[in-house]
Amino acid sequence: MSSSPVSQGSDSMFVEHESNSGSASGQRQPSSQFNKKGKPLANPRKPNGRQLPYDTQHYPLYDPDLQNFGPQVTERFKPKRDYSLYDQWSLFVWSLLNLMLTKANFESMIPPWGVRLDDEAAAFALDNYALTFLTERWPAEFDSNGIIRAGRVPLGGAYKIYVQAGEVDVDGILCTDPGWYYGWWRGIHCMMGDEGYQADMYWVRPSHENFKCKGFGFRVATKP
Repeated sequence: MSSSPVSQGSDSMFVEHESNSGSASGQRQPSSQFNKKGKPLANPRKPNGRQLPYDTQHYPLYDPDLQNFGPQVTERFKPKRDYSLYDQWSLFVWSLLNLMLTKANFESMIPPWGVRLDDEAAAFALDNYALTFLTERWPAEFDSNGIIRAGRVPLGGAYKIYVQAGEVDVDGILCTDPGWYYGWWRGIHCMMGDEGYQADMYWVRPSHENFKCKGFGFRVATKP
């Protein structure tokens, strides 16, 4: 696919980026009844109270001048564990820095640990770092395989890619309305940020859903 190599977030500049697409079934349905390992897939669902550990609306914003990041967490991120340490973390929102999003700038501004990543920053990390590094550095965002967590609630700025008319989305649907679209990581997780979450667009994906593309693609149905 040949979308324009530009990305946009909430009032911020983004590193050049090319989206990818594949073909699959509809927006909120699993790609098949079973994943590639034969495990049955659940249906997408709305988030519930058990996912509150992922919701950082009450967390302070990270300020580079204050260096207000929290303690390092080395234990595995498990659903039944004590999340009190994460309550001392802050939310890293890239658009507040007013900088071009390049790897050099990202590495100079991001704390060594103790922050949650907003959707802009998480998408950039997925595109630029090894999966093992993602797991070690940002365990609240990425699971033990370096995959963005299925129950992660969208945060901060949305990650968007510019799509030209005639391009095909991850479901094989032709785009007839050019413009900015929310980026879908591997076609299964939408990086819609807080704006999409507040618009009630977010659904929790099945944990073992099959990937539909490499990197980031888009869906015609999820234009901001």
